[in-house]
Amino acid sequence: MNRTIGRIAMTILALALACGSTRSANASANPYASVPSVGDSVRFDGSAGGETKAWAYPSQNLLESFLRSTIDASYQSQSYDQYQKTMSAVLASSLEFPNGTSAVVQRVQQFTYRGHQDIEVQARMNTGPYHVLVWTTPAELVSAAGHRYLH
Repeated sequence: MNRTIGRIAMTILALALACGSTRSANASANPYASVPSVGDSVRFDGSAGGETKAWAYPSQNLLESFLRSTIDASYQSQSYDQYQKTMSAVLASSLEFPNGTSAVVQRVQQFTYRGHQDIEVQARMNTGPYHVLVWTTPAELVSAAGHRYLH
């Protein structure tokens, strides 16, 4: 439950900051100080939300389902319990990785839905037992040097 609250809070924060932003908008409308590039080494890190783990999804479709559902919830007056019920299937598909789990960025692209924008990152895990491709946002990552992408 705690990881879900942290994940929702971070996503809502990022979406609120990005609300109405466009590619030509100034940097203050963008929740990211910078974004990773293809080939960059990154580490998963959920500590910005007070977590010891970071989240990702095994497919781009699941990540986008999570992002769309979060945006849709911001347009509706749902209680937290209603939102949890709506999101349970999508959240059940999420993966968690301990802070510090390393990966290499494979793909970076813009996500736009209902006037909201975010960045999707596909990363190849390369630590310990994790050798898979996953999808996440820069809010769950730090650079190899430990710099956050989120403002």
